[in-house]
Amino acid sequence: MEWPERREDCVARLSLLGVPARLLSSAPLQSSSQDVDLVKIRTRMEHESPTPVVVTPRVLPIAVAAVAIAIFVFDSVTPVETTAGVLYGAVVLMAVRFFRPRGVVIAAVGCTALTVLSHFLSPGDPWASTPLINRVLGVSAIGATTFLALKNRSAQMALQLAELERVTRLRAMGELTASIAHEIIQPLSAVVTNCNTCLH
Repeated sequence: MEWPERREDCVARLSLLGVPARLLSSAPLQSSSQDVDLVKIRTRMEHESPTPVVVTPRVLPIAVAAVAIAIFVFDSVTPVETTAGVLYGAVVLMAVRFFRPRGVVIAAVGCTALTVLSHFLSPGDPWASTPLINRVLGVSAIGATTFLALKNRSAQMALQLAELERVTRLRAMGELTASIAHEIIQPLSAVVTNCNTCLH
């Protein structure tokens, strides 16, 4: 992929790759090389949500809570031998889209608490071996989903940073090439002008 020379075009392309626009638009420029200050952008990306979602409506967290409550009610009314705890994985995956990692872990812990609570509220013997094994599998599925989702999110952030660094290196190479060309052309122009003056 060929990257444009202008900073605005680079910012537009990076925003298409999922780098939040608020990180790129407020990035300061160095006066000497017009290079993006990667340290400040990296710090912002580590402290802010690296997901490609730009604006999160307030409805989404409410929707996630509603889905979790619906799963809890469904799990509580079904017999204890049947578990719906695996469905909480969808709640965790939805939470990854707009919560920071700490919020995702809190959502996963909440889902785990709901599945354990529904185990004791469900009709039947909660201490039988089959219901206990099913609940352990449900809680394990929630934990595995949380771990994999957070690992995927950190990998996406690393890819975005690598792409940003690559674009910055390309810009620096272009500016260095222009600077070297200017430094070579200027003395050669002076030599040509002096030669023309001597010939007249």
